[in-house]
Amino acid sequence: MNDAPKMKQPIPIASAQAIAEQFGYHQVIVIARAIGDDGGEHLTTYGVNAPNCLAAARIGDYLKFKVMGWPEQEALLGEDRRYEALTKGFEDILDVVDELGLADRLKEIERIATAVLLEARGGPKRRP
Repeated sequence: MNDAPKMKQPIPIASAQAIAEQFGYHQVIVIARAIGDDGGEHLTTYGVNAPNCLAAARIGDYLKFKVMGWPEQEALLGEDRRYEALTKGFEDILDVVDELGLADRLKEIERIATAVLLEARGGPKRRP
């Protein structure tokens, strides 16, 4: 077996998703480490839906910052990635809403979802 590692690359979320689907898990956290002077660490999380995605991301953050000792400024990048992951699903919903002609109801749902996301990100704590 060759001990020389390939160039380190981020582990795609799709790889964590494949593990979840193959083995029947709701949340997957993948930690990868390369040892030595050119070493590094990577952590990828996956959840089957928004609540599980958020739970896996929080566990991943705990591992990165409290166990593995990553710098805290990396936390902001994680927040941005979680926001992108959560909002990605809304694009599919928008397509269905357009097909069903439910645009007015979507505006109300969007208002509520925005308030919940702002609260989750430390914004104003007000419920619609």
